[in-house]
Amino acid sequence: MKNQKFLLLFLLLICLVMSCSSKSVNIALIHFKPELGELNNNLTALVPLITEALENDADIVVTPELSTTGFSITRDQVLENLGLTDPFPELNSIRNLAIEYTSYIFMGIAEKTDQDEVYNSVVVFGPEGYEQLQRKRGLSGWHERGNLPFKIMKTEYGEIAPIICSDSYLPEWPRILAKKGVDIVLLSANWWGTGQEKIWQTRARENGIWFFIANRWGIEEDPRYGFTYNMNNAPAPLPDLQQLVI
Repeated sequence: MKNQKFLLLFLLLICLVMSCSSKSVNIALIHFKPELGELNNNLTALVPLITEALENDADIVVTPELSTTGFSITRDQVLENLGLTDPFPELNSIRNLAIEYTSYIFMGIAEKTDQDEVYNSVVVFGPEGYEQLQRKRGLSGWHERGNLPFKIMKTEYGEIAPIICSDSYLPEWPRILAKKGVDIVLLSANWWGTGQEKIWQTRARENGIWFFIANRWGIEEDPRYGFTYNMNNAPAPLPDLQQLVI
């Protein structure tokens, strides 16, 4: 597989047998190693990986949290050159892929608003283009707290929605999605260490929903605090069985 430096790509076939849907769905989780602070390089690397997933019949593609920037960024960097602003023209090629392949693509980005607010966000594109934006509620030191309501997307595969990394720590956020009728939660993550898979498994089990996580990989040096993040030992939970039935 090409671009091994950047990619651990898992294409999952999940057979959903639910009251709302009996259609199978292919979900691609792109376990990506972004270059810290290199927006253009990361976008250049992500486009062919997303294309590869779609060419292998992915219906939904998920990238990690902050896949366009890396994790250890600052507010000033986002305001200066790393932040993307609605309607996100830098992501036009990715939006066009979603339209061309009638798929859903979840992109973890750093967002900058016209009011110079900054957010840790996920943009979702679908068969008709832009679908929704979600902002992380948990704080990472440089961004505002997410202020958008959770929104469910009705698809032929069931009802789906994004959530971002540590927002899955707290039971309230996934529970809101479950109460709104979500079937599949697509989670963009940037998590290191061990034990996280138990949190994700618990959130899924207590709500009777599916969690699929695109967690980044690699080692990142944090110049802000002199800390090293080793994502190589972090979980990227994949089912042991290729085919699952709800």
